[in-house]
Amino acid sequence: MSFAPPRTLTTLSVLSIVAALIAVSTPGPAAAAESVEPEVAALEQHGLLTPPDDLEGMTRTGTAEVEPSSASVDSPDGLTIPTPEGTMSLVPAGLPESDEVGGVLQYRADTYSIVATTTASGVANAMYAVLSGPDAPDSYRYEVTADGYPALLVELGGAILVRNADGEIVNVINPAWAIDASGTSLPTHYEIEGNEIIQVVDHRTATYPVVADPAGACDALSCTIFFNKSETKTASEGAAAAAGLLCGAMAFLSGIGGLVCGAYGAALTIVAIQARNQGDCLAFRASRYGLYTPYPFIYDDARCR
Repeated sequence: MSFAPPRTLTTLSVLSIVAALIAVSTPGPAAAAESVEPEVAALEQHGLLTPPDDLEGMTRTGTAEVEPSSASVDSPDGLTIPTPEGTMSLVPAGLPESDEVGGVLQYRADTYSIVATTTASGVANAMYAVLSGPDAPDSYRYEVTADGYPALLVELGGAILVRNADGEIVNVINPAWAIDASGTSLPTHYEIEGNEIIQVVDHRTATYPVVADPAGACDALSCTIFFNKSETKTASEGAAAAAGLLCGAMAFLSGIGGLVCGAYGAALTIVAIQARNQGDCLAFRASRYGLYTPYPFIYDDARCR
C-alpha cells in the first residue's frame, strides 16, 4: 500500500451508495502545470500532473468543497507541508537553487532533475527525481525538517514516520516507488541517515526517463492512502477484507488522525470492485474535517501497479 493525494468514479449508482455510507469532503482539484520542460513531460506521461477525475467531477457537481492546497514550494525551503500536528519540509541535498514555473519547483543536475509539486500543481505533495539516462545516480538524498528543526525519521513497513524534536508524528512519507518510460516498476527503497532520506533506485535495465519520488501522505486538509492492484483485489472480496486493509493502513497514521476504520469496509468494497473491473486501483482520502471520514476513489496513475 502507499499513501498520499491520487481516479474515476463514473457510475451514479455507486456514488449514491457510497454517499449513503460516508460523508464526502475533499480538497480542491489539482491544476496541471503548464510546461514543456522534459522533466515535467515525464510526470505528465505517468499522470502525475493530472487531477483525479473523480474528485474533479465531484467538485464540478457541487458535492465537494473546493479547498486550496496547504502545501507550498519555494527555492530555499523546497517542499513545505503544514499539518495540524506540525510542518514538514523536504529539500534535495546538494543541488543548486531551483526555478519555479506554474507552482512546480525544478532543481537541475547534469543527469537528473528533482521536481517538487503540491496538490495544487499535481496529484501529490511530492519530490520527484527524474532520471534522464543511465549515467544518473542510483540514490537521491532529501533533507527533512519538522517544525524548522532536523526531523527524527523512523522506517515502518517501507514508509517513513516523520517526528519532531518532541517525538510527535507530524507526517508520513509514502513507501518508495519508481517507474520507467515504458511503465515498468523498478526496484527502489529508502535508507535513513540522520535527518536525510535516501531513495535508492535500481535503474540498470530501465527505459528513460525514470521517475521516482518520496511524497507526504498528509497535509492540513486530509490524509490519503493508496492501495496497489493486489490490495485492491483483496478489498473487492468483501467488507471484512476491505476493513482489514483500511485498519492496517490507518496504523501508519497513528497520532495524525482518528478513525473507526472497521465501519467503512462496505463502502471500500463497492469502489474496489469497480476499480478491479476497470484494471485500476483503490484509494481513500480521510478529510480532517468532521470525524476523518474516509472517501474512497479510484486512481490509475503510475502508482497503480
